[in-house]
Amino acid sequence: MALSTQPGQGQEALFGIETVVASANQSPQGGFADATEHFPGEGAAVNIQDRARYLGLVMRDLNAASSRAGFQQAAASPYRAGIERRYGSATEDVVDGAERNIDANILRAKKNFAIASGMYSLIAAGVPAEQARSSTAALFRAFTAEYGVGRTTGQVRNKVAKNIQKSADIISGKKPARRGRRSSTPAA
Repeated sequence: MALSTQPGQGQEALFGIETVVASANQSPQGGFADATEHFPGEGAAVNIQDRARYLGLVMRDLNAASSRAGFQQAAASPYRAGIERRYGSATEDVVDGAERNIDANILRAKKNFAIASGMYSLIAAGVPAEQARSSTAALFRAFTAEYGVGRTTGQVRNKVAKNIQKSADIISGKKPARRGRRSSTPAA
């Protein structure tokens, strides 16, 4: 699925390229064009629905990593005896697998965050790849400082993802799903 690199109707640019240029202390002539000169009012963008979906995936991946980290903590605590009863001789393999899965889930979260935050859109719009990557990495560090493994609960991550999706639906003009509401009039 190709992501648009331009804002949709009524959407602001994710990052104005001129802001990225200024933050790196580079002139527009330093290897890429000034977006305001070539694309007045436009810049790199991610579709709001795609952004919400990918941030939801980031939260899912962080939840999965957090679950594996919790298993790791349990395996290094008095709960280890219960884990050994359950997994028997495979306990060390299961513990090692949980550690690998933490890393795999964090890597997947980073990739999904890169899409959600517009890194690839920035690169497609002419921002140097290394600059886009370092900006995205800084954003991911700030994001995980609040929502990362050990920073909050899966319940909080799920609620945030749900609220992001609701906001995207409203901005996109989708009517929010009506859940749990019942008519006060009895059915005939």
